[in-house]
Parts: sequence; structure tokens; C-alpha cells
Amino acid sequence: MTRKKIIITFSSAVLLIIAVFITLIFSFDHRVQSSIEKNLNSEIINKDYSTLRKQSDTYSYNFLKSQKHVTVVFSADNQGSKNLAYYPVKINGKDGFGITASFKNILIPNPKIQKIEHYNN
Repeated sequence: MTRKKIIITFSSAVLLIIAVFITLIFSFDHRVQSSIEKNLNSEIINKDYSTLRKQSDTYSYNFLKSQKHVTVVFSADNQGSKNLAYYPVKINGKDGFGITASFKNILIPNPKIQKIEHYNN
């Protein structure tokens, strides 16, 4: 390989790594939303009410327990800090919920729901 081909190959690899890194950073909220929705639906389908109860206040628990499937839509971006993420959310189109989740890594968040709260409007 010529020196020019090595430089082009190395530059391309560096640009690809930077592009992947930027994509992961900017897709953080979407990946957390999908994961939280998947976790909640799993708890509801498997009737894992003890976990749901530990995570939720009374109103949120009763609301979630009565659902067969949930759709979570974030109303804003992450309002948390460090390894805690907080999102105001709509659950099945209903406003007034907040979800706090912890994560270990911003690149691969794999969030764990800490708290689901409902706020009276």
C-alpha cells in the first residue's frame, strides 16, 4: 500500500468512529425512551406488579396496572444529571407523569427505572 492509501484509510476510519460516536450521543433520548417503554410493557405483560409498585407512586401504579400496553412519549429532553435521567412523559397520551431512570454509560445507556410519578395539574 502506498502512503496515500494508508492516510486515506486511516482518515476514513477516524471519521467513521467520530460519526458513530456523535450519532450515539444525539440518539440518547430516543434509545432511553424505547428502553423504558419496553421495560414497562414487559412488566405489564408479565404481571410483574411488585416491581411496578416499587417504581411507582399510587396513582401511576394503578394507571399502569390497568393498561394492557403502554406508549411512552417524552415531553422534553433529559432533565437529570450525571447518571440519572429525568423525563416528563406522556403515557398512552396522558400528561403529568415523570420518569427517573439510572444508567451507567451514555453510549450504551441500558436505563433502569427508578421512579414513576404522577403530578396533579
